[in-house]
This record gives sequence, C-alpha cells and structure tokens, in this order.
Amino acid sequence: MVVPLDLAITPMRVLQDPALGPRFRALFEEGDVDDRFLVMIYLMVERLRPNSLWKP
Repeated sequence: MVVPLDLAITPMRVLQDPALGPRFRALFEEGDVDDRFLVMIYLMVERLRPNSLWKP
C-alpha cells in the first residue's frame, strides 16, 4: 500500500504548522522532546482545537 506523504503527520509537518510550529520547534531544538513525542503532543493539541484538520 502506498500512502501519499501529505496524509502523514511527520515531525517536519509539525514543525511547519503555521500556528503551533514555532513553539514546537523551540521544544525540539532545546532537546526537551524527540520526534516521536513531538508528534504525540501535536496530536493531543490538535484534538482540542475546534477546527483541526487532523481531528478524528
């Protein structure tokens, strides 16, 4: 099965987010989170946002 990369939530996608990207980038660059934890935090935040494209 081949899935387009646009449908995947990758660490780079999280860092490029227009609203939250700068905050996540700071956490990532400081070494407070790794790439897996970055995506997990992003999904938790997106679940709380009312107009999220990633909300299940």
